[in-house]
Amino acid sequence: EQWYQRRVRGRFEEFLPSSVISRQDFRARYQELIQIVVQVHALDMPLNKTPCLESQMRGYLEGVRENRAVWEEELDWFLDTLRVLERDLGKSFCHNDVNMNNVLITKSSSSGSSLILIDYEYSGYNYSLFDVANYCCEMQY
Repeated sequence: EQWYQRRVRGRFEEFLPSSVISRQDFRARYQELIQIVVQVHALDMPLNKTPCLESQMRGYLEGVRENRAVWEEELDWFLDTLRVLERDLGKSFCHNDVNMNNVLITKSSSSGSSLILIDYEYSGYNYSLFDVANYCCEMQY
């Protein structure tokens, strides 16, 4: 793995001979996936270290047309609660989109198969448990 280039606008891609993980493997290989997420969380990226959750949620709120005042109040309560818990939650570089479409299985003749986490479009600093919560939500579907 290598950080090729950082750009504000643009993509830098590489072909990886692989297949998208199946739902069965996504559930069964969660320990391996957790190890990958832990490695991602250990990265010290040259980005703003402020958790991106608030800006993401405020962006979603922009699309709300009905009962907006109620949702704004709920969001304010949620964010206030996060601020109280922030010290205990911990912050790290997060993938922010751990789902089946972003996990590839590569086949290797020597080691069987391995998992690769791809598509870092939504990555950034966030509360460390966000990736775990996102994985749990994905398992509901």
